[in-house]
Amino acid sequence: MKKLFCATLTFAFVLLAVGTCLAADVTPQTRDRSLATARRYLSEGKIDKALAELDALYRKASDDATVVRVYADVLIETHNYSKAEKILSSFLKNHPNENALKAKLALVSFLKGNTKRGMEILEKIISTAPDEEWTYTLAMNVLAEIGDREGVIDIITRARKATGDSTLFGPEAIRLYIDAGRVGDAVHEYLLRFASENRGGEKGVPQRFAQKILDLASDDEARAEVISALVAEKSRKEFADVVSRVLWQLYLLDGNCKAALEEIQAGAGNERELARSLPLFAREATRRGCFEECAKAYELVAKLKQSGLNLADVLLKKAQCEYLGNDVEDALKTYQDLVDRFVGTKWAWDAVLARADIYYNSDNFQNAVKEADKVISNTRSPELLARAVNIKGDCLVKLGDLEKAFETYDLVEIEWQGALAQEAFYNLGEISLYEGKFDEAVSYYNVALRQYPQEDLANDCIERLMLIRASKAGEKYPQELGQLAQAYLLERRGRIEEAKDRYLSLSKIQLKPIKVESLRRLAEIYRRAGNPNLAIAIYRVIADSLASHIAPAALEAIADIYVELDEIEKAKETYEDLILRFPESVAAGEARRKIDGLRSSQSSDS
Repeated sequence: MKKLFCATLTFAFVLLAVGTCLAADVTPQTRDRSLATARRYLSEGKIDKALAELDALYRKASDDATVVRVYADVLIETHNYSKAEKILSSFLKNHPNENALKAKLALVSFLKGNTKRGMEILEKIISTAPDEEWTYTLAMNVLAEIGDREGVIDIITRARKATGDSTLFGPEAIRLYIDAGRVGDAVHEYLLRFASENRGGEKGVPQRFAQKILDLASDDEARAEVISALVAEKSRKEFADVVSRVLWQLYLLDGNCKAALEEIQAGAGNERELARSLPLFAREATRRGCFEECAKAYELVAKLKQSGLNLADVLLKKAQCEYLGNDVEDALKTYQDLVDRFVGTKWAWDAVLARADIYYNSDNFQNAVKEADKVISNTRSPELLARAVNIKGDCLVKLGDLEKAFETYDLVEIEWQGALAQEAFYNLGEISLYEGKFDEAVSYYNVALRQYPQEDLANDCIERLMLIRASKAGEKYPQELGQLAQAYLLERRGRIEEAKDRYLSLSKIQLKPIKVESLRRLAEIYRRAGNPNLAIAIYRVIADSLASHIAPAALEAIADIYVELDEIEKAKETYEDLILRFPESVAAGEARRKIDGLRSSQSSDS
């Protein structure tokens, strides 16, 4: 039969078993040996032998409570309810106060379908000591045995009212409510237990119960019920600490960032609680894309006197959230506020460069240059200088001032480390290429490749070097190489249609390196513009018709586009074609990895 409780209640049941009254010819030793024999038969599955052993013992000691209890248990387990009822009723005639066995008789009545009689017996048990816990324990065990959850809950309610203890049988009630899917009632039980334990002032009690309640909200439906239950309990002062800790987190999980932030502000009893909750909220709100609420949270943190957080870091995060939330003007103001408060510090220069980035991304290149110049003129930090150099140089390229752009990128020093320094040398190569200074471009690309071997940009350098060297005929470079460089410049400056026309024209010439590179750039433009079929067609020409060194990369690009289009079988076929045709290429290694990833994804989906 199904057990609804752990050993707490059933152990109490055993404790209430009464003393024995043995027949003269049955000693405690012989009784115990006989019971042990019966248990052995039961463990071996020899039910008939066990029952015969117990029946023989019962005939000799029918007035022994232990014998009657064990015999009745086995009869109940074997569904011989009539015989169990008979021996229990016989014993209780002579021992009407043996409530543990009386509870077994109630259980037998329920199992026989006589619910009315079973309840009458339980009521008699409770009436013997209505103010004491053990009588309710007996009744609960019986109802638990027959799977009557609601009946057990009713007994718990009566027991609490009779004893004046609102948390009596709390763990049992919680399990019952959870099993029944009544998570709102389980929340109430946790809050009652919290209020009781919290009176002792033990550390960690609010957080422990907050986590228990959070664990109940495992899915959307349960979370809605938990939120509803907590809202209903908000007015009770003794529950406030847990409710305020949990409710905002549940609102956030539900995607309601505004309600979550309002709950933190309303529920926090002091600055310390705000300082604990607001940064947690802000980080999660950022992850969920709630940038407006994230910015407001950091604004509140910035106003706290004892948040324990670095104010400059807080303002940086606030500005980032404002910008991510498309509140560009507020982001610029916050960054400027940070600059004014922390003059000359790394945080201030980070803010200046963030303003420069915002202006650059808004096509406000003049203001971006002004911000970058503040860093270039006032700091010697290689990292900050590299960032400022690249922003200013990129702006000047966009503005078409290649001479000043070159002068700016030329500020880079070999000693500067990292991808930003590599990018500056790469850009020096690009400008030299645009201006037709091909040998000079080669030298800059070589520095960017060898001094700072960051993989992606290094690959770009290799491609440029191969293009320049493959295009050279004797001591001369073809004029088409300069035309291709100008097309690069047009594309970089955002003049895509003009660049596309140049690439299209160059794709028709006979000089293969420039023809292939022009087709590749066209394919990339069409891919970014949302025309995957045309991009695939161009990549296919490169892969199948031109015998180019970038054929493996072209096949990889085709397969990648198929993945983007969710045409997985076509993608796998293309990756496999790449591996078969170019087994030693870098692209083939990538193709093997990507095929494994696709197969793994399909396996987990199935």
